[in-house]
Amino acid sequence: MDSLAIAARDPVAALAERGRRGPLGIAFSSSVPLEVLDAFGLEAAWLPVLPADSTPRADGLMQSFTCTYTRAAADFALAASLPVGLVAHASGCDAQTALQGILLGSLPMASLKLPIAVAGPSATRQARGALREMIAAAAALLGRDPDTAVLSEACALRGKVRARVTEAFGEVAAGRMPAVRAYETALAAQVLAPAAFLDAAAAPAPGPATSPEGRVRVLLSGAHVPSVRAIEGIESAGAAVVLDDTETGTRGASRRVRADAPDILDAIADSLVDGMVHGPVRVLPGRGRIDRLIENASDAGVGAAVLLHHRCCDPHAFEAPALTDALREAEIPSVLIEIDRDSSLSARDLARVQALVESIA
Repeated sequence: MDSLAIAARDPVAALAERGRRGPLGIAFSSSVPLEVLDAFGLEAAWLPVLPADSTPRADGLMQSFTCTYTRAAADFALAASLPVGLVAHASGCDAQTALQGILLGSLPMASLKLPIAVAGPSATRQARGALREMIAAAAALLGRDPDTAVLSEACALRGKVRARVTEAFGEVAAGRMPAVRAYETALAAQVLAPAAFLDAAAAPAPGPATSPEGRVRVLLSGAHVPSVRAIEGIESAGAAVVLDDTETGTRGASRRVRADAPDILDAIADSLVDGMVHGPVRVLPGRGRIDRLIENASDAGVGAAVLLHHRCCDPHAFEAPALTDALREAEIPSVLIEIDRDSSLSARDLARVQALVESIA
């Protein structure tokens, strides 16, 4: 395996390697701008899903119905096995919003209180104020201000990282890259240092691209992909993932910062509101999110959809009935898969994906 695949399949080891260079700045959400953590001199990373059989440290602080992603992320940070200098999270679902209160006193935490409704000038004003509040809180915890020169460089570098991940999924849709490779790219981008990631991503992908021809073209929609093994499982059932709508994949990589903006902090804040593709945790006017997804699925020739939800508490569950109905109207059948503590799909869930594929093929 090359360095992207290694980092994607063992993100904790990748973070441990970076922790040797300095304290980590851990983000619990793709809405936390890592370039800001870079500017504080932290080894900034967005923590991927870390499936775990048990989360004893978090279990003592969180309610039992909290999703595995949030519980495992908190347990990882509380373990103190890596040098965590700061944890940053963004408001969103109830668990994410409550994290700072839950972990108060246990970890140095800064919260980004983004607006729920993300359209209009009031959302922009709130996002700008929220980013400055988060930076002030982080500065108080760390005892220093962010380096403005580093911030500008990091903003450009992180933009290239997100663009490369977006490009990878475009190559999947065009049949030039296997979906597994695109998700390896996305997961590695979360934990590798930007320069190291870009160097690794510039190398040719190992092995030939797998053509989706002859297989059912699938949309994968949901919050976080538990691991590359989940993608391998879906494709082993005869599907070809050609379109992504997950935080791990295209949504997390969609943010764009205006390079010509007069104030870099305002530009970063604006990118969190109207510069990225949002999931259901943010509110768009009307059916904007669902209509966009259906249009993209039709353009990509999608024949089926796999909706990947975290068990217990997942904002995607609230939109699932409307999304399922919209997919059905577009003649795209779907299956809803719940993930919990496992890094791959269960045999039962793989059988459900295979049944969906066989009903179409």
